[in-house]
Amino acid sequence: MTWQQASQWASVVSALAGLAAVGVAIWVALPGPKSVARASRTGKATVRGIGTANTGVMGPASSVAEPAAAERTGAAEVGDGEANTGIRRL
Repeated sequence: MTWQQASQWASVVSALAGLAAVGVAIWVALPGPKSVARASRTGKATVRGIGTANTGVMGPASSVAEPAAAERTGAAEVGDGEANTGIRRL
């Protein structure tokens, strides 16, 4: 194989790698199936003092997927703070 042939093959491989990178970028940008945030049949959550008691679904709005569901959650009790037994997006 001559240097000219090696250079041509390197160009072909480089072009294919570039096309693959564009394909991956497009694939990542496509909307995919969303996961479901779900809490079901949870137990009791108790915080004595300051804090947050949560038996449902809670998190940043960007990470709590739609649809979200909280069913038959347990009691959430807190002395001084917040309690959540359902769905709370921060």
